[in-house]
Amino acid sequence: MQPSRDSLRGTKIVVVENAPIARDPDPDRATVIHRMRLDVGREWGEEYHAGQFVMLRVDARGERIPLTVADYDPDDGILTLVYQVVGATTRALAVVPAGGALEDVTFPLGRGIDLSPPDPRRDIAIVVGGGIGVVPAHAKAKALDAAGYRVVSLMGSRTAPLLILLDAMRKVSDACYVTTDDGSYEGPGAAFVGAEMAGPESRALRVTNVLEQVVAHGRDDTAPHMPHFRNLYPADQVAKIYLSGPDPMMAAATEVTRGMGIPTYASLNSVMVDGSGMCGGCKVTLRSPDGERPAYTCTDGPVFDAHQLDWEEVRTRGSQYRWQESLAQASKTETSGADAEFLAATARRFGLAEDATAAELSDAMESQFRHAAGYMKFEDAIEACDRCVCKIAEGRVRFCTQGCPLGILVQLFTQPLKPDALIERLWPDGVDDGVNPRDLLEGVVRRAETDPESCEPAQLEAVDQAIFQAYEALSDHNPIPEITGLVCPQERQCEDPLAGCIRARKGQQVEVGSVEAFIARWIRANRDRMEAYPWFHEHPVGDPTGKRVMVIGTGPAGLVAAAELVIEGHEVVMYETLHEPGGVLVYGIPEFRLPNEIVEYEIARIMSLGVTIEVNRPIADAREHMQRHGFDAAFVATGAGTAKFLGVPGENLTGVYTANEFLVRVNFMKAYRFPEYTTPVPDVIGKRVAVFGGGNVAMDSARCALRLGADSVTVMYRRSEAEIPSRLEEHVAAQREGVQFQYLVTPYELMGEDGQLVGVGYYDNTLGEPDEDGRRRPVAVTEHPREAPAEVAIVAIGQDPNPLLDLSAYDLDRTGRIIVDDETLETSMAGVYAGGDAVAGTGGTVIFAAGCGLMAARAIHARLSA
Repeated sequence: MQPSRDSLRGTKIVVVENAPIARDPDPDRATVIHRMRLDVGREWGEEYHAGQFVMLRVDARGERIPLTVADYDPDDGILTLVYQVVGATTRALAVVPAGGALEDVTFPLGRGIDLSPPDPRRDIAIVVGGGIGVVPAHAKAKALDAAGYRVVSLMGSRTAPLLILLDAMRKVSDACYVTTDDGSYEGPGAAFVGAEMAGPESRALRVTNVLEQVVAHGRDDTAPHMPHFRNLYPADQVAKIYLSGPDPMMAAATEVTRGMGIPTYASLNSVMVDGSGMCGGCKVTLRSPDGERPAYTCTDGPVFDAHQLDWEEVRTRGSQYRWQESLAQASKTETSGADAEFLAATARRFGLAEDATAAELSDAMESQFRHAAGYMKFEDAIEACDRCVCKIAEGRVRFCTQGCPLGILVQLFTQPLKPDALIERLWPDGVDDGVNPRDLLEGVVRRAETDPESCEPAQLEAVDQAIFQAYEALSDHNPIPEITGLVCPQERQCEDPLAGCIRARKGQQVEVGSVEAFIARWIRANRDRMEAYPWFHEHPVGDPTGKRVMVIGTGPAGLVAAAELVIEGHEVVMYETLHEPGGVLVYGIPEFRLPNEIVEYEIARIMSLGVTIEVNRPIADAREHMQRHGFDAAFVATGAGTAKFLGVPGENLTGVYTANEFLVRVNFMKAYRFPEYTTPVPDVIGKRVAVFGGGNVAMDSARCALRLGADSVTVMYRRSEAEIPSRLEEHVAAQREGVQFQYLVTPYELMGEDGQLVGVGYYDNTLGEPDEDGRRRPVAVTEHPREAPAEVAIVAIGQDPNPLLDLSAYDLDRTGRIIVDDETLETSMAGVYAGGDAVAGTGGTVIFAAGCGLMAARAIHARLSA
């Protein structure tokens, strides 16, 4: 039972048109620009704003790339994109025919430009577009014209045949000036030097030259440059200037306008993976008189105050994946060309011939990411269940249940798998004298697990029914039991010797998580056989109530809430910004810890109950969407997807990643199978990697880096080993695999040469007084700075709430997280609930988020039933 792409809403977007609109006559350059029109539907009319962008994926193995929206017509639902064919993904995009479909389009993303009505005394808006930057320039010019501005457009390209959207730009501009680097354009609006267009040399200009001339801003006017364009627009009448195009052009134009006193905005086209603020790959630094702050192109942009941008930083960040893009364009079956060194190094790392194909390399990498932990054997599960001494008693809540955020009654699902219960089920009339029934049980169990065809059918059915009874008891409280069984910190909850399992006090705890995973896996693995039994069934669903609930986010909190609500008879629609549901379960947790097929199975099972999931669907305003689409309640479960940074110099060096970006690339986009999957893999082959943090995300990042071929990986944690917050199981696994640990250290600088990370500067720490969480506070010993070499750094120190969600309408705490009612999880907006890491912050776990989903669902059901 796996969810097909067809069962998800929001996929397979139909292409209405896809054709070249401009070509470079120079065969050595072979530049081609296409226009693509997509049928995305009419429902976006009130949500799209000029300046926004889309993330698209051509096929199931393609990377997600951002493209600026050229136009959107809400009347017919047609979205227009204009793109230059420059890399592997756009080459694949260019051959999709009209009538074909793109795998995914996420729209709209980012923030639109300010379209507040102009001041009549300052109503000129200058829009500058260079090269493919004319696309976002046109979208802005059209919107500004409609808002009442006098629009002055400056368009430029390398050569006249590559000028695009010229007629469209003229329609929405009061004046339109055109430049070409080679002087080949001589039509209306052509800018030139001197008294007349004497030849190409007089027209060889750039848009920055024209921008400098057309605005009158008190400079020396005696220069002979372009006298016919000089001082046409007084600076005090220009409300704002928008820049779109290559980074060097925008940087140069920014310097032109810096002294004019005119607000200037640049539209960035940063490298990004998800477009929702998770990865942090599009981070920029904004500097103002009030100080500096980080911002993200995908959620805070893509339009920024150009005078606040660090353009050198923009340039270096943009080069981070340039070499991988070159590699992705190479043959999928040959490892030749300029980038063969990388593939050869990968082949050597995994013991393959240096001329191994991309598919062979991909298979070798995939083998490193297969599920590492394994599952408990049936006989071990029976033994563990036999150790559960708690009796089922009405009204009594056991310690293990109190330690579980979902309130799972452990004794209910261990009872059917105790040896005596199984023996009674298998041999209700008893066994022959002198025969040890446990010996018989051992044989049946072994055959049922390893060779079910050798079992007597009645005995196999009896075993299956016992496990199904355990599964029913488990799934009554937990709709995602195999997931929680594999990744939850049971040792700090239901197995905790102080607050959980009473047998743990004698070192004989019931391995609750392993038993959960065993039970759920047995049902999943043997489902085809078990569906033939007359007693097998899915969880019953109540009669329809006529009430509709929307759930934003498809991670553990959202999935549990959706399952609980649909079982109660409510209609449930889930919205996911990314192209696959699962949230942190698929983008954050590596396959060697939680295989994707398990998440897919659990989601498919929840969908089979009647839940609808729409992917590629960002929802910013929950209340507004709820009202517009007729929902009676909403649950916000968007998680804490925004990476935190160290706040030290050098974080924007090439080679520095947030854990979010690193794991989203590796896990969600399957970059570990690059170049078979075209999302570039972080280059760690043969390099020294430093990971900052001590939680499960840090462990996942470190273990992934080793699997990708790092020479060494060191986790740098600010407290002692005794206080490291990761699961003991994950900590031990990382040590066993070769991850090194350095405790009691604080980085003060990430050191670079020529824009590339080369080392870490750090202080040793001592532990001081306890902080608000009760842990001793690390104190840096700054008198003795130290350094360590590193070519790659991964920052895994926590996350903040997802910035796609508009938080302005909620009551927030001092950390920016949503304040909710402790009992119901209702927010300050009536009918809107929130849970999981969007509320709890970064200390949450999968099971904690799931518990929030259950709590919110029960509160919503009570509200809708009143």
